[in-house]
Amino acid sequence: MRIIDTAGRTTIEYLKAQLILILLTFLVLAVGFYFLDIRLWLLWALLLAIADFVPMLGPGVFMVPWAIVNFIMGNPFLGGWILGLWIISVVVHRVAEPFVVGKNVGLRPLWAFLAMIVGGIIMGPIGFILGPLILAIAYAIYKDKKKNNEIDLK
Repeated sequence: MRIIDTAGRTTIEYLKAQLILILLTFLVLAVGFYFLDIRLWLLWALLLAIADFVPMLGPGVFMVPWAIVNFIMGNPFLGGWILGLWIISVVVHRVAEPFVVGKNVGLRPLWAFLAMIVGGIIMGPIGFILGPLILAIAYAIYKDKKKNNEIDLK
């Protein structure tokens, strides 16, 4: 039963990390949309930040076409800034993710990053989420068993 408890706690911490990343994306987009004077900037930032939870899709699915439409409609200034804002949000998210996930679930950032990459290779887009979660659960179970002297490392 301890394994289930450990896995449950680790999953909750992982979801907290994802919420922090969504909040970070929200802040980047909200500030950008505000300065671009986008109508309903707060609502757009919220919706696009929630979309950031979906691996490999995220806000780019909406922001890239939005930028293209602005280019076609003769507003390259807004189109360029929307595209740039999307790139900034992706970079901020990808740089922060290993650190936030690692801190919340007890993994080093490098291990969290490698788990994302390996998970993505093995399981596709959903692996970017499940890879670090699986590694974190396995590591938490290992630490729990080691703490209770159930693993002999000799």
